[in-house]
Amino acid sequence: MTATVTDAAGNAASDATTNELVVDTTAPTVTSVVRQSPAGSTTNADSVTLRVTFSEGVQNVDAADFALTGTAAGSGTITGVSAVSASVYDVTVAGASLANANGTLGLGFAGGQNVRDTATNPLADTTPTGANQTYTLDNTAPGGPTVTP
Repeated sequence: MTATVTDAAGNAASDATTNELVVDTTAPTVTSVVRQSPAGSTTNADSVTLRVTFSEGVQNVDAADFALTGTAAGSGTITGVSAVSASVYDVTVAGASLANANGTLGLGFAGGQNVRDTATNPLADTTPTGANQTYTLDNTAPGGPTVTP
């Protein structure tokens, strides 16, 4: 959109300037969900952190926007969400049951999430366009050695 200053007769002002107005109608997307800490896929850690990256700066991001996925999802709780930047967030998962859990653990979005970009366009597609990493929780102690006579 371009605006030019004119008088009632349609004459352009001699000091007229052109101003551009940018209207953002593009919804943000999820670029990736990657393991942050620990970095490896298999872990027996009592707490894990996944890094969520969006295509642009977003707002209203908190624990209620996320949901745990995988066979070990019921063992953990989202205990924190911290902004690394306007478009990158670290989501920490912990809980007493996580220390004994076995199975896969990933991160998705809650049905009622209210993430929006700075122009208030809502996050509509919550499927990452890139990496969507998960953890494999392994808290089973190895068996003892077998001795045969």
